[in-house]
Amino acid sequence: MNGKANKSEPVSKTAESHQDIAVQSWLAEYQALKNEMLSLARGGDTLIGINILALGIILSVWKLVNFPSETYLLMLAMSFVSSCLGLIWVAGQRHIIKVSNYINNRVAPSIRDISNNTELLKWEEEARRPFKFPNLLADLLTTARRGILTVTFMFFLPSIFTLGLALYRMDIYNLWDPWYFKVLFIVTGILILILSVGGVKWFREWPLEEERNV
Repeated sequence: MNGKANKSEPVSKTAESHQDIAVQSWLAEYQALKNEMLSLARGGDTLIGINILALGIILSVWKLVNFPSETYLLMLAMSFVSSCLGLIWVAGQRHIIKVSNYINNRVAPSIRDISNNTELLKWEEEARRPFKFPNLLADLLTTARRGILTVTFMFFLPSIFTLGLALYRMDIYNLWDPWYFKVLFIVTGILILILSVGGVKWFREWPLEEERNV
């Protein structure tokens, strides 16, 4: 009897050791992923600041420049820069969603199963629950909606506005002759289109509460 008991003790200790290793591995991966999400979020805030600063500088210089072709280039340059920054921002946000989904679907359930505690690592679920306010206000306060407002007002609308000003200056002063003006205008328009499509795709990728509970 004592021999059987002694044999079972190393087995149980080995199982506990494997559990500890598994938990530590999952926690290390969780921490690395959260750091990656934080870095991407900070980078997104930096892109917003750069875009606002660039818009302010270009609009200020626009008031000081008297040559129509140069004002056209300033507006076109701002539209190009804003759309590029917007695309980078959307790409970062889409990656954050992928990381968040991986934590919510793989890392957190594994840690809960190993530890037999269903209340661990619930933030990825709680962070995206709608607030209990009237529907319109709740929609505006959820993370996905705030992101849509950000990409719209910080990147998409400035790109459209400055591209429209550039087009206006082109028509007034007949600046369609240089081929690189046309190319830059077309490229900027394509970037804005990609930005709008990317923003819609990012919004659709955001997991809704009712979808997660199915």
